[in-house]
Amino acid sequence: VKQAVAEPDIPLDPDATEGNPAQLLLEEWAGLEFLNSVMPGTGLVPKFYGGDRVACIVVSEDLGQGTTLVEALQGTDPDYARQCLAQQAQALAELHAHTLGQEAHYWEIRDVLGPRGAPRDWKKWGILDDTQGWGDLRTLQPELQLGFERIGQQASPAFWDEYDALVAAIENPSPFRAYTHNDSCPDNTFLSPGCVRLIDFERGGYHLCLLDAAYCRLSMPHCFWANRLPDDVVPMVERAYRERLSPSLPDAADDRLFGKAMTEACAYWIISNGMWMVHRSFEQDFQWGAATWRQRVFQRLTQFAAATEEFDHLTGMGAAARETLRRLKTH
Repeated sequence: VKQAVAEPDIPLDPDATEGNPAQLLLEEWAGLEFLNSVMPGTGLVPKFYGGDRVACIVVSEDLGQGTTLVEALQGTDPDYARQCLAQQAQALAELHAHTLGQEAHYWEIRDVLGPRGAPRDWKKWGILDDTQGWGDLRTLQPELQLGFERIGQQASPAFWDEYDALVAAIENPSPFRAYTHNDSCPDNTFLSPGCVRLIDFERGGYHLCLLDAAYCRLSMPHCFWANRLPDDVVPMVERAYRERLSPSLPDAADDRLFGKAMTEACAYWIISNGMWMVHRSFEQDFQWGAATWRQRVFQRLTQFAAATEEFDHLTGMGAAARETLRRLKTH
């Protein structure tokens, strides 16, 4: 049983059109009900039993005692860890394959539950529409500019042209538009005997599905448990993902199209999660989970720049990321 939690100054309100604690619970409800209807019997997600909209409660299958991907990654068996990462990638591809072209059905379920509002943190990240799951890139653009100014960096006109193109690509990610978990951190991947099950759909919705596939390449963006992965892991994980998705979406087998969309997913993550807003408490580094904030910033800007070079896309933004890294090393 999962229930939304009211805040002292914000009571639960499923009819709210602005940020409210009820919103994420409604997204969880819509995601579970939708996924159970389009992929019944797969066991990929918990069974959905029902909910109470006024009380902001949903009831789903109890998966019992088990482990998550966190334990596999922190364990002592590297082969098992790699196997679990590949299984997670295949599970996400399965999720995406089953939900291609089903968006109208999703919104039929979601719109019955309440208005399309914004998550509780909307004041910080901007009011989101149904195409951007964490932060609206238009709202965050001034914050990115502040980060550049903080370290004396001047982004080129080509950078901002690519930024505009990125906004358009994220809002219209055809052909890679499917139901996206959008929070596929290791602790949201439940390991059952012989299979992987995905839990927690509070951030789910229809987006660029490679946002899920980019997690390994970016060392688990926005996740509490985040650290570097061995260099051979990313190609292996992405290969497993593409092999499962391409029968349903042939464009996933196209290196150029996949690389372009993957680079855009990486760009979205480092901006929407504040990695590039280096004025935000950068001088007060802090530990969060398995890594510090400063470690996360350096690692993910490096990984993003490498993706732009590997796929020859958003190269102006990649060069700017390299320049940010150079300047940060002097601060």
